[in-house]
Amino acid sequence: MRIQVNSGNTVAVDTVVARLVKSEVERVLARFEGRLTRVEVHLSSSDPTAIRCLIEVRPRDARPVAASAVATRMTAAVSRALGKTRRALDTFFDKLGRPGTPFSVDARKKPAKKTAAAKKATGATEMKLRSGGPKKKGIHQARRTSWRG
Repeated sequence: MRIQVNSGNTVAVDTVVARLVKSEVERVLARFEGRLTRVEVHLSSSDPTAIRCLIEVRPRDARPVAASAVATRMTAAVSRALGKTRRALDTFFDKLGRPGTPFSVDARKKPAKKTAAAKKATGATEMKLRSGGPKKKGIHQARRTSWRG
């Protein structure tokens, strides 16, 4: 996992700050180390009192995941953005592991349709339900007519 720290013209990042940010990233994202190829940390400031930290992580063979946070101190912005990134990666990898989710390979396969012979063999019968009347109004439509008074 490569860690890259970038900054804008308004934020001064020296080797001490870069080393601090890299060690924090390694500590928080250590359990995803084998699954990530690169982590980019972008520090910027559009307002003199607020620092924005954007963290972009790139999982192997998947789309990038990004999270950002704004705080008055750089350490607070980095730790908040790392927390959001960790939660996003938990969700992302959790969805990858479960069958039937949009990210899994099994979700792309459509189930095979049963033929008439297969339905007869299993004894399955279909009943079609028909509604016997006009469609009911939604609650918002019924209230709207009574409000006019």
